[in-house]
Amino acid sequence: MEITFLAVLALGITPVLFIAALAVRFGGKAPVLNFVDYSAYKNPAALNKKVGNILLLLPLLSFITGSVTLAFPEFGLLCVVSFIPLFLAVIAYAVVSANLISDQQRAD
Repeated sequence: MEITFLAVLALGITPVLFIAALAVRFGGKAPVLNFVDYSAYKNPAALNKKVGNILLLLPLLSFITGSVTLAFPEFGLLCVVSFIPLFLAVIAYAVVSANLISDQQRAD
């Protein structure tokens, strides 16, 4: 079976996305997200945990894309093209969920 460049690219980026998601997930109270005002939250560790959990979808999507591309090279371009909007949707969901944390977690 022929290994395509798209499969190698998708599978190669999976560990990078996984490490980045884990860095946010286990970031604790450190301000790891540059789009969030951490001073406005009582519990920044919970915020990092929630956003990190959402970001764990990215390596999963990348792995699925790479695996499908590796198994079926004819679907490689379709998988990569469909990965891009899914990637952006997960990032947008992470940003929106970070900004719309319930009022209970916001500092007064």
